[in-house]
Amino acid sequence: MPPARPMLLRHALRATGLLAAAALLSQAHCFYTNQGVSPPHRSFYFPTGLAVSPGRSALYVANSDFDLQFNGGTVQVLDLRRLRARLDPMLAGIRSSEGALDCSTMSTKQCLEKVCAGIPIRDPEGAAANGQACAQSTDCASANCDACVSGVCTGTGKCQQCQKPADCQVGGTCVTDKKSALYGTCVLAVNPNTILTPSACTPILPPYAVGGPAFATIGAFASGAVIAESPMSDGKVRLFVPVRGDPSITWFDVVDDRGTLTADQLKNLDVAKLACGGMGDDQRCFQDHQIGLDPYENLRSLTLPVEPNGLDVSEDGTVVVTAHQIQNGPAVGLTTNLWGQRPAFQFYLSSNVGAGPTEVAHVPVPGIVTRFPSIAYQPGFLVTYNATPEIDLFRYNDDALGRPPRPFLTRASQANVSVNADGKDSRGLVVDPGKRRACEKGCDALGGGPACQVMPDARSCLRCCLDTPLDLYVANRAPPSLLLGHVRTQIVDSDHGGPVGSGAFDVVEIYDSVSLAQGPSKVALGSIIGTDGQLQPRIFTVTFDTKHIFSYDPALRQVDAVISTGRGPHAIAFDTCLENDPDHPCGQDETSHSYLYVGHFTDSYLGVVDLDARHATFGVMFASIGSPTAPRESK
Repeated sequence: MPPARPMLLRHALRATGLLAAAALLSQAHCFYTNQGVSPPHRSFYFPTGLAVSPGRSALYVANSDFDLQFNGGTVQVLDLRRLRARLDPMLAGIRSSEGALDCSTMSTKQCLEKVCAGIPIRDPEGAAANGQACAQSTDCASANCDACVSGVCTGTGKCQQCQKPADCQVGGTCVTDKKSALYGTCVLAVNPNTILTPSACTPILPPYAVGGPAFATIGAFASGAVIAESPMSDGKVRLFVPVRGDPSITWFDVVDDRGTLTADQLKNLDVAKLACGGMGDDQRCFQDHQIGLDPYENLRSLTLPVEPNGLDVSEDGTVVVTAHQIQNGPAVGLTTNLWGQRPAFQFYLSSNVGAGPTEVAHVPVPGIVTRFPSIAYQPGFLVTYNATPEIDLFRYNDDALGRPPRPFLTRASQANVSVNADGKDSRGLVVDPGKRRACEKGCDALGGGPACQVMPDARSCLRCCLDTPLDLYVANRAPPSLLLGHVRTQIVDSDHGGPVGSGAFDVVEIYDSVSLAQGPSKVALGSIIGTDGQLQPRIFTVTFDTKHIFSYDPALRQVDAVISTGRGPHAIAFDTCLENDPDHPCGQDETSHSYLYVGHFTDSYLGVVDLDARHATFGVMFASIGSPTAPRESK
């Protein structure tokens, strides 16, 4: 989470009183209440976490109450199916403004005005109708209703059409030409402030999910959002949000949209599912969905340490590890998520933990371990620190032989960061298993080709693939850079293990760095569509301070694009599909695309970046979602 800014602190002091604000802001974990003003449910507020559902039909946005204006934060659901229906024509139109045939008789500005004027501010299908619930006046903007009164959209008779630009309220304009198919509708206009948001047009309003509660209220200081998927086709997918203010890990059962869905199935899919026992008008999550508050949910009578910051889950979704950034007692926590049961906090390790644990990333399990379970292997998690020059590897032990079992973590090894001048202040990190996975996939087709495929059997081939290390990438601020590393896996041989091996363990190393701009904070693995129409992996690093996202090409070992954003980019997520690609298939009525969603912490909106290198708009933030709103103390 970005550091608290002095202006926000001063604002909080004025708003809550000197002693109360000092206590709240110095001990954030003590802040939890359902008294006071509920947070906004139909607009973003200091977004800190983004996560896309497995089948790319929903985008989850975790919002924090960073300046203590409300009695909590929120998690919201956006319908990506309806969002893409707005983004696709917008992107096509913006590209045509660069000189395509349909714009050849007008200037670029005139063409762009035409493009923006063809996109409604609000998705008509998801618009609040007369008499339906609303949270703010913009929920009832034309072509909807006149006003939001006591939580209800009101109007005279049916929802009213707009008559003049002022009716649109959110920076767009009103279509007054009665011959137009969009007559009476609020549409976008050319963006007048590309410094606040680089998008070509004014913002569209978020297409919140339809069909049920599309939001939930949580504790004040959410710091991320991570999806966990059951390896079985059993409809189980969960969303985990670490909340520093409770402190807790709030969890949700969400839609399982995996697999190929028919057009009817996709249309009827209830992406609004966000089950956390939400109650009341603000859908505040029930305590049973807040992991770590109840000491009786584990055999050690432990509660979650304060300040849960980074979080990640194992590939099978059964293990959750958290980093707790506690000044005088840093800790790494363990939660188990046994599918079919409630998640439960189990253990935390505080000895031999470096100062300032920040982010967590799981280590993908080697294919030979998955194929031959007799090999002893403990799932691993990497942890970065903002005050210790190392990357630590922690191991999960299920204690299966215990009676009863009591799972725990151990710190298995550490890798010193010596390629930078200081080595401290590492933030986000990600492990890329792509090269090893490609090798392991070839083990199903032995008989020639790459070196490992000439092995006599799958066991030998999979073991050969271990010679291909996993790639590791870490955002570091001392100095600002992207650290490059490897995770190597070694087999332990013994008579007991036979030809397969009896065990395996990982070794981490940091070997190089790439210079970046000031303020690296997040790192994520995504894909662009290359000029050849194929997907290519990229490492995306967010630099919060300088309003950029750097795209690093691991094949060429260089930064190949620098994406300009608005103020305070933080959380990012990807929506990518490629037609006729079984690993990244497009759904019904979808065409190949790769979109990067960017949560802007400072001005509380989302940006959308085009990641298709075949377009002139590659690396451009072409759209924004939600009206950018400057922090209150800066107004």
